[in-house]
Amino acid sequence: MAQLAETGGWDPASPDAAQLPTRKSIVHLATRLATAEARRAALFQHGDRLIHEFKTKYPDAPAYLVRYADRTLNDYRWRLSGHTKWRHLGLPGNKAAVELTGEVGEKLLAGLPAAARLDWLRFEARRQAMNFESAMTKYEVMRLRSLIERQELLRQLVRQGGA
Repeated sequence: MAQLAETGGWDPASPDAAQLPTRKSIVHLATRLATAEARRAALFQHGDRLIHEFKTKYPDAPAYLVRYADRTLNDYRWRLSGHTKWRHLGLPGNKAAVELTGEVGEKLLAGLPAAARLDWLRFEARRQAMNFESAMTKYEVMRLRSLIERQELLRQLVRQGGA
């Protein structure tokens, strides 16, 4: 069997392909999972601070930042305000998700004062970076949970003598 490429210093979570799973190897994976879950929680705190910062600075804006509680890898998004005072901008539906870098986002930004526009783009840059980190960590957590479960099942089969 060919050897996997070197990791370049990164701590691989994958088990040694030449070894059967042991309690110790599963504990190593569980430790890696706990680290990833802690990182995810810290990212949520950071994201919630970003949302709070935006809402404090722009309490009556035509759009606002939210954290979505769905199963996608895109945790933080912009949502259009449902307030009637912003309808003159010609934006679609009430409380719809919007990308500032898209066509609707361009309309939204065009309706803002120039200084606010640049500030919103800074928020967007932070949101994008946070979504990237959050998605990578969320995916790592999902894959580690699955791997731990499968490694534990395999370990049980080995303990039973190959069933």
